[in-house]
Amino acid sequence: MNAEDDPDLHTGAEQGQENIDRVLNSSLPNLPGREEKRQRLAARRSRTKRRKIKTAIILIILIVASTTTIQTVWAWSQCGGPLSPKDSPVPTKGIALIDELQWQHPNPEFVQTVRAAAAQAGYSFDYYPPNTATVDFFASLPRQAYAMIIFRTHGSADLVPDRTSPSIATNEPYTQYNHLNDQLLDRVTALNVNRTRVFAITPSYITSDMCGRFPGTLILAMWCTGGQWTSLADAFIQKGARAYIGWNGPVTVTHTDQAFARLVGLLAQGDGVDSSIRNTMAQTGPDPFTGAELTHYPA
Repeated sequence: MNAEDDPDLHTGAEQGQENIDRVLNSSLPNLPGREEKRQRLAARRSRTKRRKIKTAIILIILIVASTTTIQTVWAWSQCGGPLSPKDSPVPTKGIALIDELQWQHPNPEFVQTVRAAAAQAGYSFDYYPPNTATVDFFASLPRQAYAMIIFRTHGSADLVPDRTSPSIATNEPYTQYNHLNDQLLDRVTALNVNRTRVFAITPSYITSDMCGRFPGTLILAMWCTGGQWTSLADAFIQKGARAYIGWNGPVTVTHTDQAFARLVGLLAQGDGVDSSIRNTMAQTGPDPFTGAELTHYPA
């Protein structure tokens, strides 16, 4: 008897073939199905990438828009509204002394000498003690329309000699939560003054954040190497100052007080910047310890 005559043998053979086919089908790669799956994954990755790019673009737009909004709000709140680049007050015959060194290096004789020189020349005199020199205080300086502003302050050059970006120290304690927009834009920074971390304003703060323009104001920088930083001087000139005067090297407090007391008197009398500096240097000489001399910008 052969397999054709036995139905049981025939059925067993068919089942065996089906099992073999099932095993073969499961072991052989389903190429069309896998290719379709790869295409779906590639399309999904492409959509995800496009979505991320769109999200990044939206975030950039939002950041730019928020920065512009913050600047506009700041102008309204700090400067009384949007300012024209040519917004300048009427110049007055006034001299301001910002005396941040008064706590550590008080010199009432210097203050009195400047006050007397101002009065003799017919100028008003405003004295600002250390606690008034905040970041917002500096923002309003151009609108005060002073003929002369004397900065008896610290600067980054005398505290951090190798600093590439110059700045003027305020007496406002530094905190990362204040002046956020200006910190993000590097318009204010932090300096360590007498073991206290304070805010300091940079050239970009002067050109961008100060309200209005200086009406031909003379800027007198009494701190070390204040005359070496042309970017700081140029910022004041761009903002409307007539001239910027400072030291070309480190200077002692005693010598800077002596020299600027003489210089202020000459300038208040109407002498020119160059001749006043030459006269002052002839009378006081360079700093006896450092050799620093007064210089001015523009030269």
